Amino acid sequence: MKQVYHSNATTNIRLRSEINKSNLPNNILAEKYGVSKNTICKWKNRDSLVDKSSRPNTIHYSLSDLDMLIAVQLRVLTDQ
Repeated sequence: MKQVYHSNATTNIRLRSEINKSNLPNNILAEKYGVSKNTICKWKNRDSLVDKSSRPNTIHYSLSDLDMLIAVQLRVLTDQ
């Protein structure tokens, strides 16, 4: 499957693999690839070379359980 990159992405799978396998210091790699030292650290320490989801693991709702139930029922009733 072809990887789709964000328009502002500075690394791809090939570069991430090179960074991950490299023994060069982080500051030299950062200069070589034109990315920050933090980016180099991130890809050196990752097990997988694919991007992680930016979606939150848990979604915090501002409504109480009762308010949520009322909102859902209201949506169900108004869709008919």
